Amino acid sequence: MFRECRWVLLAVLGLMLLMLPGCGSNSTPGSTKVVKLAISPQSPAIALGSSQQFTATETLADGTTMDVTSTVTWASSAPKVATIGTDGMVTSLSQGTTHISASLSSRKASTVLTINPAALTSLTLTPTTAKIAKFTGQQFTATGKYTNGSMQNISSLVTWTSSQPTIANISKSGLALAGSVAGNTVITASMSGFSASANLTVTNANLDSIAVTPADSTIPVGVFRQFVATGTFSDGSTQDLSAVTQWSSSSTSVAQVSSSGLLSALAVGGATISATLNSTSGSTDVTVATPQLISLAIQPSNAKVAVLTGLQLTAIGAYDDGSTKILTGAVIWTPSSTSSSNSIVTVNAIGFASAPGPLIGTAMITASLGSITTSTSLKVTDATLESIVVTPVMPTIAALGVTVQFTATGTFNDGSTQDMSKVATWTSSVPAVATMTGSTATSKSSGMTTIQAAFPTPPRAGSTTLNVTTVQTVSLTPANATISVGGNVQFILTGRVSNGTTLNLTTSAKWSSSNPSDAQVTNTGLATGLQGGSATITASYSTFTPTAALTVTGAELSSIAVSPTTATIAPGTTQQFVASGIYSDQSMQYLSPFVNWTSSDLQVATISDSSGSRGMATAAAPGSSLIGAVLGPIIGAASLSVSHATLVSIAVTPATPSLTLSQTLPFTAVGTFSDSTTQNITSSVTWSSSVPAVATINTNGVASSAGAGTTSITAKLNSVSGSTTLTVVP
Repeated sequence: MFRECRWVLLAVLGLMLLMLPGCGSNSTPGSTKVVKLAISPQSPAIALGSSQQFTATETLADGTTMDVTSTVTWASSAPKVATIGTDGMVTSLSQGTTHISASLSSRKASTVLTINPAALTSLTLTPTTAKIAKFTGQQFTATGKYTNGSMQNISSLVTWTSSQPTIANISKSGLALAGSVAGNTVITASMSGFSASANLTVTNANLDSIAVTPADSTIPVGVFRQFVATGTFSDGSTQDLSAVTQWSSSSTSVAQVSSSGLLSALAVGGATISATLNSTSGSTDVTVATPQLISLAIQPSNAKVAVLTGLQLTAIGAYDDGSTKILTGAVIWTPSSTSSSNSIVTVNAIGFASAPGPLIGTAMITASLGSITTSTSLKVTDATLESIVVTPVMPTIAALGVTVQFTATGTFNDGSTQDMSKVATWTSSVPAVATMTGSTATSKSSGMTTIQAAFPTPPRAGSTTLNVTTVQTVSLTPANATISVGGNVQFILTGRVSNGTTLNLTTSAKWSSSNPSDAQVTNTGLATGLQGGSATITASYSTFTPTAALTVTGAELSSIAVSPTTATIAPGTTQQFVASGIYSDQSMQYLSPFVNWTSSDLQVATISDSSGSRGMATAAAPGSSLIGAVLGPIIGAASLSVSHATLVSIAVTPATPSLTLSQTLPFTAVGTFSDSTTQNITSSVTWSSSVPAVATINTNGVASSAGAGTTSITAKLNSVSGSTTLTVVP
């Protein structure tokens, strides 16, 4: 019975299978047959930096379609122009054309993709607000952001308009020129459907004076230098007038100056550079000298900054006379990115490198002067600013035009620190007490004011209190001085305030000589003997007029002594030399700031002839060099040897010190080398503080307390470092 039922069941199942259509046969025409593979869109064109989504579709025999975008194999014939992902999304990399193809089994479809130049996505205008006086001008800059992420100066490409041309009209390059009518106008830049505007206010202020800077410059032949004309107006405001003044040179054979204030040093000699607007003029003297540039160096080298911040670079030139000079404003700065975009870093004419964002990466910064070129890398990171510390902390200065330089140090989320002084916005809470020009405060009257440094993105700020107080007494030193003809002496004016603090008022005083034919004195208190005789030197400050007696002898310079007479240092370290003049009457004078410093072998060591570092030799490679100090026909020399020793360790002293708020403390770095010698390398190392909110430290190793706590003070040279812990107590 069971066997019969089984055969009946099998017969029924077989009949059912035969009734199923197409089963068991590949030749039966059916609706699943693919007749076409296609991709879309066809022949698109996109802007550089944009993306494009492609779709792959199969068409079946019955007319139905199926999306196979994620199933096909995608390819780009020119991956340097554009790449395509497994999902059909194209990323454009450069201008050009490429064939985009999709393959599945034996089927294939393709189309041509064109990458056009990057398209404008937004437009910004800087400054967004400005205030100028009548008959002056303001340069506006239009910056475009493109689909490839780049930021470009498009001031010469946009269309400029002014809502009130009678108040100020604007040129094709974005220079707004104010007329005789005060008021407000809106400056607009437009391009490709995008526009940006800025508010310009023209005031009734009258121009009182023009200052031309840099003042009293010495420039080598062949060097370009940018001069700036700053106007001071009747309302106390100041304004950069470089673009609207008329520039002139008293000797065009020595130096020529362009309409924007760019000076070209042509021949040895002197010239007066003047800037004139209407009937008001300002001028400065320029000396063109002979040394020839042989090499350049950029400091700091191989640095890094956070995006949206910047870094001041310094260009140092070495000359064939063995001297070195800071040429930051003379070189041509050029950034070159290692990515496909050129907007990672921009560098202005005075060497300030800015990372405008949003791009990060590494750029090479080049400084060029004539045929001399050097480069360094600058890495831009995505670090985010967390805090800002302003130093010095709670300083005290005198009233009546005394200045103090503040520094803003930022701490970032990656633990790094950075000088934010040039990118922060500085304000004084009580301008009647002190005003701010950049990071420099100028006292106006007695009182207290809060000095703040603020950064917009992300919004962070730091502040400190400035105490401006009245000077109670002053003293002038030296009270008596004797110099020879051609010799110099530096006078110092010191003020004492009510809390006992002493202040250096030297640069704030007005200096005069009672007998300028025998001795002259500069506005910084430096007196020079011209002929045998005497003079009374007066420093006038507020109601104080202290005096000092200066005698000029007929003694002549006999020789120059350079000390130390011999020195041995390791590569990469420094040695300070001092020059002293010995005169015919056996007197001796300090001459380091006045001699010309030279090195006989620049491959072994260079020596600085720049203000603030004169006589500082830097070892480059093992060998020997003669260090010379030259004044007229008199030459003094010392011997410098550079060893083969390498740095092994660094000791930082004092060890584990402590100090109170508002105090400073100098640190010393002593290096131990492979030949067992030791050397003071304080001026050669890079100093850092792990917690700037507790204390900051400058390039000379002087720490300034900022808040209670502990911080690690580190000295680093190449890959070797040493540190100690600093405690700041309330």
